[in-house]
Amino acid sequence: MVSFSILNVLSSFGLVGLGLCQQQQYTHLKNQPADPRSHLVSPPKFGFGTWYLNLSIENTTEAVAGAIVQGYRHIDAAAVYENQQGVGLGIKEGLKRANITRSDIWITTKLWGDMILIRKNTRHQDVEKGINTTLKDLGLDYIDLYLLHFPFGERAQGKCYDLCSRPPGSTLKPLVHQMEVHPYLQQREWVKKNKDLNLTIIAYAPLGNTSPTYHKEFYNNKEVWGDLPMLLENETIKKIAAQRKCTPVQVVLSWNLRLGQVVIPKSARLDHQKENWGALNCKLTDEDDKEIAGIEAKHGPRRMLKVCGIYGINCYEGLSGMERWKGWKSPLGL
Repeated sequence: MVSFSILNVLSSFGLVGLGLCQQQQYTHLKNQPADPRSHLVSPPKFGFGTWYLNLSIENTTEAVAGAIVQGYRHIDAAAVYENQQGVGLGIKEGLKRANITRSDIWITTKLWGDMILIRKNTRHQDVEKGINTTLKDLGLDYIDLYLLHFPFGERAQGKCYDLCSRPPGSTLKPLVHQMEVHPYLQQREWVKKNKDLNLTIIAYAPLGNTSPTYHKEFYNNKEVWGDLPMLLENETIKKIAAQRKCTPVQVVLSWNLRLGQVVIPKSARLDHQKENWGALNCKLTDEDDKEIAGIEAKHGPRRMLKVCGIYGINCYEGLSGMERWKGWKSPLGL
């Protein structure tokens, strides 16, 4: 997921500029965002993902509420997940059960960008409408972080030369880059580039090909995967887990946290939420880091969600060996 952010978008917002390569001209808006209402100034390192958390509104609500009670203070949502009403009810219930207030948690959500209509750009009016719809669905009067979900344009226009470039008049630069990071796809060069620009990395799919969704729709594509084991069955991960008295899940999440990345694992099961949370107490060593680094070196970078292939559009090719994905075919037949 290539995502960029608008920070602290409130109900009284005006849209600020995004540092993205869009084909339309930048449009100044009359209003500016109000001051942040949350006392949090950056996303909490351990978040709760909600992609494919669509069992039912009731079950989605219970899963989100349970995560907040467990200690999660960062909820990652998106309009395209089609579950924001249940997520919003879960936030409300979780705050009540945990006896905390809205300002104690961080809510991230996303605007589904150009891929709604692949060859058309998202206009600022669409963004404003998207924010208002999301606020209504979540039952909130503000969100902490708003991401542009897969901001692909039709072709390069030479209007954006650097990740932190932004349109004239914009007062905020991108804060976050949410992208896939796990031991099978470590993206070290790309991560370094983002950190050099003071961008926070949020690692989605931090457990790699563990998700049943990935396994069903992507992992079974043997042309790409061969006989690569699921990440939590990797022998190196299992060995480190035994040595550190952690589970493989906790080792993989702890590895991302040690690198300074935010993680957003998802689970509808309270026992899995608790296991994920236990990664905060899983203490890895520098030697463990070296061994985990060797996993990608051995197997090569393996991306779980190749969006460009799915939608038949061109993606950036360059850092961290992603050239190998050029020409990748969607297993979904799209």
